[in-house]
Amino acid sequence: MGRIFVSYHGHDEGGTIALHLREALRTAGYADVHAYTAPGSGPTVSLPWKDSLRRELLGAEALVVVTSPGSASEWCVWEVSVFRERKPHAPCVEFFSGPQGRVLLNDLQAQRVDASDPTSLAAAADTLLSTLSRAGVGTTAGISSPFPGLRAFDEHQASLFFGREDDVRRLADPLLGRRAFGAMAVIGPSGAGKSSLVRAGLIPLLRREGWTVIGPFTPSQDELPAFDRHGRTLVVLDQAEELLTGATDRLTPRSAELVRRLVAASRGEAWVVHTVRADFLDELMRHEEFDPLLRDDFLVTPLTKTHVPMIVNGPLRALGWSIDDDALGLIQEDTSRDSLPLLAFALENLWRHVNPDGLAAPRPITRAEYQASGRVMDVLRRQADEAFAMARDLVRADDGSWPPVREAEQRVLRVLRRLVSVDETGKFTRTAAALSPADRQLLGPFITNRVLTATREAVEVAHESLFVHWPRLTEALERDRAALRARQEVEDVATWWAKHPDQLIAPSRLPSLLTALGDADLSADGRRLLDLSLQQRLDEELRRVDRLSPSDTLPALLKDLATTLRAPDLSRWRRSLLNAMTKSPVLRTCAGHTAAVLGVDWSPDDAFLVSGSADGTVRIWDAGTAECRRVLPHGGVVRAVAWSLRGHVVASVGADATLRFWSPDTGEHRVVPLPAEPWSVRFDGAGDTVVVACDDGAHLWRVDDGEALGTFRALDAEGRPLRMWDADLSRDGTTVVVSADDGRVMTCTLEDLPCTQPWEGHTGPAAHSVRLNPGHEDGQLVLASSGDHRGVRVWSPRASGTLKGHHDAVRRIAWAPSGRRLASASADATVRVWDMVTGFQQHGHSVRHTRGVRDVAWSHHGGRIAGGGDDGLLLVHTAGAETTLSLDLEDPITALAWQPRGRWLTIATERGWSTWSARTEEGDESPQGMLPDCSSLGWSPDGRRLAIGSRLGSVTVLDENYRQIKELTTGELPVHDARWSPDGQVLAVAVGSSTAAIKLYDRDLNRLDAPHWTTSAGEVRCVAWHPHRQVFAACGNGLTLINSPSGPVGQHPTGSQVSSAAWHPGGDVLAVGLVTGTVLVLHVTDPLTAPVELRGQQHPVTAVAWSPDGRSLLSTSADRTGHVWDPATGALRTTLLGHRKPVTAGLWVSDDEVVTGSEDGMVRVWDVSDGFRHPMSGTPDSTGLDDLITETRRRIRRR
Repeated sequence: MGRIFVSYHGHDEGGTIALHLREALRTAGYADVHAYTAPGSGPTVSLPWKDSLRRELLGAEALVVVTSPGSASEWCVWEVSVFRERKPHAPCVEFFSGPQGRVLLNDLQAQRVDASDPTSLAAAADTLLSTLSRAGVGTTAGISSPFPGLRAFDEHQASLFFGREDDVRRLADPLLGRRAFGAMAVIGPSGAGKSSLVRAGLIPLLRREGWTVIGPFTPSQDELPAFDRHGRTLVVLDQAEELLTGATDRLTPRSAELVRRLVAASRGEAWVVHTVRADFLDELMRHEEFDPLLRDDFLVTPLTKTHVPMIVNGPLRALGWSIDDDALGLIQEDTSRDSLPLLAFALENLWRHVNPDGLAAPRPITRAEYQASGRVMDVLRRQADEAFAMARDLVRADDGSWPPVREAEQRVLRVLRRLVSVDETGKFTRTAAALSPADRQLLGPFITNRVLTATREAVEVAHESLFVHWPRLTEALERDRAALRARQEVEDVATWWAKHPDQLIAPSRLPSLLTALGDADLSADGRRLLDLSLQQRLDEELRRVDRLSPSDTLPALLKDLATTLRAPDLSRWRRSLLNAMTKSPVLRTCAGHTAAVLGVDWSPDDAFLVSGSADGTVRIWDAGTAECRRVLPHGGVVRAVAWSLRGHVVASVGADATLRFWSPDTGEHRVVPLPAEPWSVRFDGAGDTVVVACDDGAHLWRVDDGEALGTFRALDAEGRPLRMWDADLSRDGTTVVVSADDGRVMTCTLEDLPCTQPWEGHTGPAAHSVRLNPGHEDGQLVLASSGDHRGVRVWSPRASGTLKGHHDAVRRIAWAPSGRRLASASADATVRVWDMVTGFQQHGHSVRHTRGVRDVAWSHHGGRIAGGGDDGLLLVHTAGAETTLSLDLEDPITALAWQPRGRWLTIATERGWSTWSARTEEGDESPQGMLPDCSSLGWSPDGRRLAIGSRLGSVTVLDENYRQIKELTTGELPVHDARWSPDGQVLAVAVGSSTAAIKLYDRDLNRLDAPHWTTSAGEVRCVAWHPHRQVFAACGNGLTLINSPSGPVGQHPTGSQVSSAAWHPGGDVLAVGLVTGTVLVLHVTDPLTAPVELRGQQHPVTAVAWSPDGRSLLSTSADRTGHVWDPATGALRTTLLGHRKPVTAGLWVSDDEVVTGSEDGMVRVWDVSDGFRHPMSGTPDSTGLDDLITETRRRIRRR
């Protein structure tokens, strides 16, 4: 591009020559030729003609001088002098006329022209066109601004390119030497001015030296044209980094061909000069084909503030303008090393501000004008706003959809904050950050707009004024100042940590540091340091927690939770949390009463609890969250409460001698006056009748209308009514039982009321609580009472006795819904659970309050117990699984197995075996037999063969009718286990031997020689066949081996002896029980991996079994318990409490029923369904960490 100025005298032949040359230029395509007498070229009417002439002259890229006799005028001389002074390298050509001629450009060759000779005029035109072409003067219109903005200077702007004169000379020196060809790499960072140096500096210089220039072109936009060498030739490739696609390690065919041609040219045809960003240089050097183009290099460094006067004033003065010193000083103040591209843009804005129509007269530009144009800061703001809008539109949600605008903006700002740090004075400073490809792409518009600078490795803010003058970022940074300071602290420590890996962030500093950090991004080293520091802190905390008491463990694990959850590996913390839950059966603590809780009961659906207190209130509680839903003011001490099984009424009695019926939903109530002070209240099963024990007897009332139905009284020796401490109604509402102050426990039917007769034979110390067993049969009454004698008396038609274990008075009792267990609340601050099958307290089940316990209630599903105490708290705790069936075989149980076809349970004892139904307490009439020291039972999958192992060294195989088929002997080696393959074709026997631990037999019970089967070295304790394949697990001393016909599949060292093993129904997981009390859940890989360890039993695990649906795992132990686990999370669903000796065997009846056998001779069937609704640890419906934390908080909630 370029404007051509023709200087001539228009009133002699010079005018003719000038207009002829102008026409030739126009014909050749030159769009902007100034000849003042030509139409459209003169000064604008009404404007100063001198200013117009000066503007046109200084804006020209080439000067054509036509010397004629009239050229002696001062204006012609002035035009030549000014142009050559201001643009010494711009092309000038002179034509003269007349016989004598007058040459104004006396140092340049001129050409004579005869204005009257067409041939001479044509020759002059040819000379002019070739000169302009050789000088690179374009045909399009001239430049309108001395500053290119964000674009690079081009060849036509060479006269405006200042500040790089030395660099141009040094770059050109090798090319102007004796070497006729070669390759030169012009290397520098982004924005350093590489392209401008070559395009506006080197190319114009070499053109003036007569060089042929090919290009410049870029790899992505142009192709290298074919050329013939005529003289010295320059080939220019700009932005060579575009040869790299980034997709592969190889150049594309197109790029490789271009490189090949450039290399060929550099080896004999031309000089090849190419520009390349410094951060791409290493990658280019990895391509051998590119190496010849890196023989010579020239390093371009960014201009500094010292160059600013020349950069600014040089182009301005070329057009007759200048900038005053005050404005220049302000420009230098705005300039930083990386913001020169923005300065160029700001100068372009300044030019548009002072010369918007291009017609202003040249003059000095003032400081005020520079400020009014917006300075660099305004350019920065506009560029940032535009880039921000573009970057925001690049954000996508995880599913590829467009997120809300606010969310997208926050994402962009979050990435930008990574480029900012805070120094010790609190000032925002820029910092280079390595970004992920996605984040780098997101900030691409900012890089394009020169707001950010980028290298291959990192991205950085171009000008720190962005933090002050871009409001959008400034506001975000002010909000996040603390986060930025915290991030800088982490990054500073990370720098030190890289040299001293043992120096992590102090644990005490981490909580406040994380609070300040928020979601601030960190470098990879910073993130790694923080993760290691957090993990170290968590591991140290877990070691400390392990030494705490069970009651303190859960609160300690939730301390500084925000810090804990930032640790990268929470698996051990989660296991500790679940394990701590199992140490305490308390599920919820309802806190709100200000005095002792004297009464408690459950809603029919077990979703709510009601409590009555000495503080005079009745409260309704959410049993799931322990939140108080309603406070009902009774007035005076509330001594007892009850919830109707119909669910619509809650009853309370108080020291104010009233019975109140409440609506639990609305709080509305009815008051029934009582004849004396009450002590207890109970509903019948239908919820129609209520019995109240009072000082003068037990009174019955109809619920709906409050009508009195009758009174039960007991008289003392003087005929006065005795106090009734408690009363209970049978479920059918026909029988009432009461406990009198003289120790008598009496019963009668409603038809007998009023009644004064005792139930003879049941006397003793005064019983404060009496309850009918809800599970009694055939009308037989089974009841229990408690009192000051520290025991619980149980009466039934079959037997009676006293349950002893409390250390103080028993205040209240409650039967489990099944009638097989009883809970007692005592002044010794405990709630104890008694197994009514054996008459003993359930092993390990005792819940302790801080003070005496006043009342106890069993949930209707039987899995939870609520107790209210003198401490004003209402505790809800697990009751463990419920026994639904029990068999007493008297001899210790050694093994259990299902008969697949008939669903009979086969039981092995130390004396023999027998078969029982799992649904009744009756044994099968025929299948039983004597076999000393039975150790294992194994039915074939088709139910036609039963293998019974003995510790005396034999395996007896029976058919489906329990007739002996064959006895396999193992010498004196005890048999630990015997199992059939899933197709029933192979029997594997584990024997007590260190050399032949596994013996294999075929369907016909012939010994198999199986060279491919692999057994472990050492005694094998158990065998488990894969449910679908011919693969078995052999487990023994510290090792579990998985074998297949073709060899071992995998193995896992267990560290201790394996006592039992079971495959998951899906076949991809193996559970093994250890003598240490731990169960390992192994994933079948090679080697096996144990992602879950189930800990909780205190003695060796004796058996493991998967539920049919694979969701639960049963483990039995010598600690007299069974555990039902959620193997996915490691949570304990429920415990089986009731056996008095080690539990030796366990199986599943269904997905919510299990059967166990023990050395106490008992076989029990358990309902474990409540463990799914209210597990001892973990959550019932979720494996999420948030839900687990919520559950933990609810368990440790205190007043």
